[in-house]
Amino acid sequence: MSKEVFHSLLKRYLEGRCTEEEKKIVEQWYNVLDQEGVPAYQEGELQAMDDRLWATLSKKLDDTSEPRRVSFFGRRSTQLGIAASLIAGLLLTGYFVRTDHATPDAIAREAGVTLQMRQNMTVLPVPVQLEDGTRVTLAPGAVLQYPDRFAANKREVFLTGEAFFEVSKDKQRPFLVFSEDLITQVVGTSFTVKAQGAGHPSEVAVVTGKVMVSRNTEGAILRGLLMEERQVYLTPNQRAVLDLETEELAVSLVTEPVPLSAEDAPAERIVFEFEEAPLKTVLHNLERAYGITIQPEDVNLYNCTFTGDLSGEDLETRLEFICSSVGAGHTIEGTTIRITGKGCPGGQ
Repeated sequence: MSKEVFHSLLKRYLEGRCTEEEKKIVEQWYNVLDQEGVPAYQEGELQAMDDRLWATLSKKLDDTSEPRRVSFFGRRSTQLGIAASLIAGLLLTGYFVRTDHATPDAIAREAGVTLQMRQNMTVLPVPVQLEDGTRVTLAPGAVLQYPDRFAANKREVFLTGEAFFEVSKDKQRPFLVFSEDLITQVVGTSFTVKAQGAGHPSEVAVVTGKVMVSRNTEGAILRGLLMEERQVYLTPNQRAVLDLETEELAVSLVTEPVPLSAEDAPAERIVFEFEEAPLKTVLHNLERAYGITIQPEDVNLYNCTFTGDLSGEDLETRLEFICSSVGAGHTIEGTTIRITGKGCPGGQ
């Protein structure tokens, strides 16, 4: 996503292409202007304000906190006041860009080039190397559309089908994958996008790094900023699936979590050989290894101990060994693994 999202709404408003919801947003800004008046900003001041707003938003991609609902401003009154002043200046300066809803044609127009198209017509994965060093592995039937050379400030591609992306790091040029339903933005990471088309839920699953996922519809990003429509931030072993009925993004764990890569994992070595170790220590080591939250249903489970060698096993097997040894079970709730059982009140 880019800071131009704000400007694109106004462009559509002036051209008479706003939805009713977007029209109400703009008219509410105008009401604020009528009530409070507009400060006389110089062009340089407007640019500085615009840059500050963008810096606040882009900082969220580097935030290491847990994924959450994102609101660009703390209070709606503050939100409208700041936005109204900025919008008034932008209306006068004519500082507008294209809509945030991207199609292959829209990407090509902005890049000023004809997009290349690569379609996997085989039954095996096909690798594609982009000019910035990004590697894309197309699943059978997938189609990737991309420019020969990316723009100076961002990298945009359009995907139909399923593909695995290993994005080359470039903090100055965010990488955006557009599909029919979703927008996935990263700086440098690896993830899978599934965009199978009508009747199939779209999905993004992260292997390394962190990505932001939002809807690819007219004004969707703007509504996310101004009306708390949900956008999600995903970290390794998390996925977002677009529910076809509610049109909401549901976040959960991937089907088969894998240990964090070297760039995401803790610097210190994590051991999986235990001798009468407190269950709290065992679960904490799993959390650090996979970047997953693991919580006991009953804190008395922490009184239990575990002895065993879990090296070389996958997460599901490790959990089964641990739980069976203390008479517990486990369930998955969203992005959290819940250990169920009564625990060991007096120690095991």
